[in-house]
Amino acid sequence: MYIRLLLLFCFLLPMTHGVAKEVKMLNVRTIGVSPYGIIENGRNNGIYYELSNILFENANVKFENIIFPYARIKHELKTGQADITIMFKYPELAPYVKYITPLPILKNVVIGRKGTSISSIDDLDGKVIAYLRGAKFSEKIDKSKNISKQFVNDFDQGIDMMRLNRVDAIIGPLSAILYSAKKTGLSQQFFGEPYTVSTKTPWLQISKKSIGKIDLAKVETKLKKLIEEGCFNRLNEKYLN
Repeated sequence: MYIRLLLLFCFLLPMTHGVAKEVKMLNVRTIGVSPYGIIENGRNNGIYYELSNILFENANVKFENIIFPYARIKHELKTGQADITIMFKYPELAPYVKYITPLPILKNVVIGRKGTSISSIDDLDGKVIAYLRGAKFSEKIDKSKNISKQFVNDFDQGIDMMRLNRVDAIIGPLSAILYSAKKTGLSQQFFGEPYTVSTKTPWLQISKKSIGKIDLAKVETKLKKLIEEGCFNRLNEKYLN
């Protein structure tokens, strides 16, 4: 009887040891906004998509990276369905996430068609602007009742609406707007002068429900090193040039 129990214990020990060391899958989410997260011809790519993949591969983390719309990622960070993402800070998300590492600042602009003069937010009174659903670029514009917002799923849709004269201008990161314009065959000559409405910092951020899944200090160190070594700049050049 004693020998049987001893053999059973020896058999179960490796299984118990394996369970204790089981690696949890990290659910990475990339915003579905070109050029940061792009789904094209059944393939995923983009600046933030590639950067996240490089980061977690270097950190030896088991992960799955999926490109989703802004609004869905924000919801999933609250519930813990999404573990980690790169996006701006949002007041409504602050109680649910921990900010890990900042990325280089992005300039957000309002830009119209050539011949449209925008030198202040007051110049937008009575106009319709394409606004990315789930995003926030300017508190003053958000609160204005004199500026109509046509919410769009991505900047490609916003550019199409500008081309068809369904909106007067579009708001968002200048690099993202010009990238979408280039995809549709429009040159920078299509646009007037951009008016800067804000500068915002994207952050690598994690749901507070997911903090125990990875070594945050290690991930922060790895991301800072990638940025210092020029990885982020190279990805920008790859997609924006």
